[in-house]
Amino acid sequence: MANTTQTSAPATPPVSDTMPQTAPGAPNVTASTEAPGGVQNEEPHESTLLGLSGPGWVSASIIVFLLILIWKKVPSLITSALDKQIGEIRNRLGDAERLRKEAEALRAEYDEKARQAAGEAEAIVERAKEEATSIVAEAQKQSQQLVERRQKMATDQIAAAEQEAIVEIQHTAAKLALQAATRIIQDRNDASHDKALIDQTIESLSQPRNRLN
Repeated sequence: MANTTQTSAPATPPVSDTMPQTAPGAPNVTASTEAPGGVQNEEPHESTLLGLSGPGWVSASIIVFLLILIWKKVPSLITSALDKQIGEIRNRLGDAERLRKEAEALRAEYDEKARQAAGEAEAIVERAKEEATSIVAEAQKQSQQLVERRQKMATDQIAAAEQEAIVEIQHTAAKLALQAATRIIQDRNDASHDKALIDQTIESLSQPRNRLN
């Protein structure tokens, strides 16, 4: 029976109970790994604090820094934005108030101009009425004067015609009386009688003139 040679792997040395233990919460400095062949190699590990390694703490610090920046800047940004918006609103309100005052001033000006125009129109109407009344009165006066002049002219013409008729009648009467006296004188040849007749004729001729006057 052939003898077989058995090779056995090197036995792993027992872990001593007296090896130092890591305290809870303390960073692990080394960690043991078992290499092929049963050999344990110790590899260094990163230290941790509160469960975060160095890069984690860097990331956390950056995040905290950013949060602080946001906490510091955001209110000021919000306040600035609100102030800007409030300023714009105030400016718009100021513009609206200015426009309202300008509109009220224009309305008051237009109302005043309308009142002045109405007053001027009323004054013009009153002056027109007065002028029309004056024109009518002047026309009536001129018409009355014209009528009076016409009446006077007619009266004067009538009087002149009457006077002319009287003179003509007197001339005719004198002519007839003279002719009659001449015939009588020729017929009678009495001087005293002729003289009395002539005197009577002349007296009779003067009587119609007195009656006409």
